[in-house]
Amino acid sequence: MVGERMSDTVGRFVGRGPDGREHVVRVEVRGRAQLVACETCGWRSNTPLAPRRVALRHLSGSHAVASAERERTPAFWFRTGLSALLVAAILLFAAVRGAGG
Repeated sequence: MVGERMSDTVGRFVGRGPDGREHVVRVEVRGRAQLVACETCGWRSNTPLAPRRVALRHLSGSHAVASAERERTPAFWFRTGLSALLVAAILLFAAVRGAGG
């Protein structure tokens, strides 16, 4: 693992080409940059903004995918749940503190 960069897959875009083959583009977060990588052809691109647009453009341009769905990974839902829990705890703390004083 020495020298490897940590990354976290945050989503996948999945669509079918005209031949019925499934094409998948993965979005990973690496530091501040976002890596968009196609599992079908190996294409990769670093993008600071709009990874969804980059992924969909690749699917439509390179694989003739008319429409694609975004699949979210379990890590995304875990982080979303932790964020919601943190917000709820802050609001509860503020309500208890406001009621006591």
